[in-house]
Amino acid sequence: MSEHFIERARYMCSLGGAVGTVTALPNAIPILHSASGCAGNFAWTQNGGSALQVGGYCGSLTVPSSNVQENEVVFGGEERLREQIQNTLKVIEGELYIVVTGCVPEIIGDDIFSVVNDFRREGAPIIGAVTGGFRGNSYWGYDLVLQALIKDYLEKDLPKVTGKVNLWGVVPYMDPFWRGNLEGARHLLELLGLEVNSFFTPADSLESIRRAGEAELNVVISDVYGQGAAKLFSDRHGTPSITLPLPVGVSASEAFLRVVGHALGLELSRVEAVISREKKQYYQILEPLTDCWNDLDLQRYAVVVGDANYAVALTRFLAEDLISAVVASR
Repeated sequence: MSEHFIERARYMCSLGGAVGTVTALPNAIPILHSASGCAGNFAWTQNGGSALQVGGYCGSLTVPSSNVQENEVVFGGEERLREQIQNTLKVIEGELYIVVTGCVPEIIGDDIFSVVNDFRREGAPIIGAVTGGFRGNSYWGYDLVLQALIKDYLEKDLPKVTGKVNLWGVVPYMDPFWRGNLEGARHLLELLGLEVNSFFTPADSLESIRRAGEAELNVVISDVYGQGAAKLFSDRHGTPSITLPLPVGVSASEAFLRVVGHALGLELSRVEAVISREKKQYYQILEPLTDCWNDLDLQRYAVVVGDANYAVALTRFLAEDLISAVVASR
């Protein structure tokens, strides 16, 4: 029977992904409108599948939740949600509160936005996202939170700022290395002199997210994750998007910089100067690895197993960068 069980799942339902995404936003607090036990299930699944990345301020088992019971299933859970929001605003300090929904409240028909909008009219910094677990997996929950921010949090009709871009496509916690990947991609864009809004790094703030409509381009480093949000962003704020793979290695990073530079109309000489400088440093780091690869007579075969972001990016790195460097050094 063991083949019918997954001991350490690598993703959760859409509510779990939404909670992780809200937790990763700067000074944002998730409020679960869901049945009891959801937060605990997310915490232990995330713990096992995302390199023990649980806890933090209002993360893991400290997430505020309405914990709906039989009474709410019969009579509706909107008043229970209202009570939970009131209590959360009183005792938990945050700059943005995001109500996310589980399966039970959606099945019984709770209208979270009627409750959330009452608090918004009173000046509370709160929005809602419909994220019932049956809607998809945690990667879709990431997209749903981004869409909620785009619809209800971002300022509208802002003038575009030259050289300002938004960066999406790396899903917090579902990618165990999400922090490093986001900061690495952000660093590449900053090498071109761009102002980058990446939503989830220590350099980001809710104020920068609120003004994300100023961006002249959205850069989505995933063929799958964040694509729904990018389309909605284009419809609401008129910002075009480009899709690129996760830039792993020198070949992918070169292509990444050239495509972004072309999309923004940057001077080619400026882009090429950055690439030339960074390649020199990169190969100084890679060279000792190629010596080890040859001297230790390691096998030159690899099987890549990963999600939609990693599988292509790592395969390209192995085929176009590492193997070619080894061959060149022989």
